Amino acid sequence: MEDNKWYESIEKEINSLKEKMSEEDYNYYGLGLLLQAAKRVDDFSSECEECDSIKEKITSILACISNWPKTTKEEKENYIQVFRSITEHLKKQHNLRQKGWPLWILTIIGGLLGALPGLIGVLSGMQATHPSARAENVGFSLFFCNGGCYNW
Repeated sequence: MEDNKWYESIEKEINSLKEKMSEEDYNYYGLGLLLQAAKRVDDFSSECEECDSIKEKITSILACISNWPKTTKEEKENYIQVFRSITEHLKKQHNLRQKGWPLWILTIIGGLLGALPGLIGVLSGMQATHPSARAENVGFSLFFCNGGCYNW
């Protein structure tokens, strides 16, 4: 019951900060993600001692930024460092990930989709110029900026 009260107090604090902050600052501090992390930490705190200690860290970093916009640079850096350590713990120890696709998968998919039309073009070009595919081998054409077409 006490754990549920802790999460409710964190949720209330984050919601009050959301009302005071601009959307840009709210996103800069990642308060939406912090709220999600706090819920997960609260869920795992009965099983994991480190999660139980992380609850104190979350409370302390929220206290640091609660005097926003008068937070100092050191307080911001401390907030970011503690926030990263919380997310790293949740990733490593509890195998939690953010929703969405990892960037490396999207890069591979984009590369393959970009290479596919080029590969089709090369293969169709090879087939059209292959001697067995055509009666006569004409060669290739060069197009210049002056509009002329020269066959070689």
